[in-house]
Amino acid sequence: MGAAGAVAPRGCACAALRARPPATEVPRQPRPHRMEIDAISRALQIYFDVMYECDLEKFDLVFHPTSSLFTMKDGELSVRPFARYRSEIAARTPPKSVSQPRMDAILQIAVLSPEIAFAQVRVRLFEKVFIDNLNVLKFDGRWMIVAKIFHHARTIAAA
Repeated sequence: MGAAGAVAPRGCACAALRARPPATEVPRQPRPHRMEIDAISRALQIYFDVMYECDLEKFDLVFHPTSSLFTMKDGELSVRPFARYRSEIAARTPPKSVSQPRMDAILQIAVLSPEIAFAQVRVRLFEKVFIDNLNVLKFDGRWMIVAKIFHHARTIAAA
């Protein structure tokens, strides 16, 4: 019987796998420069301040005019473009005005290229705690949010 019809002996597949040369490693990306992480962190601090103070000047510093927010609501995609979200921030009662304790935290920053990054943050708005995934791009040396995907992670009981 030819090779096509041959039955491999028991255990042969494992031996063949062990005999394979190691897979070529994917080249590692260079580590992001510390200055980029610091610059993104500063932009995220402005974002936290926007959420806490509802300051539109700061909003305009950190949200790109083409940005949008995304979430799922009752199984449906919810999209809020920049102008609508800016209006909502303007109308919102600032958590700062009621001395709400802050729970801001940067959970993760991943620099994908010198001009593209991703950040995951936690922010509290009154009794709700959100996990926000922020896609940020660098425009003229400044990191700005172009997309925000958010999730209501938990609710804090009123004191």
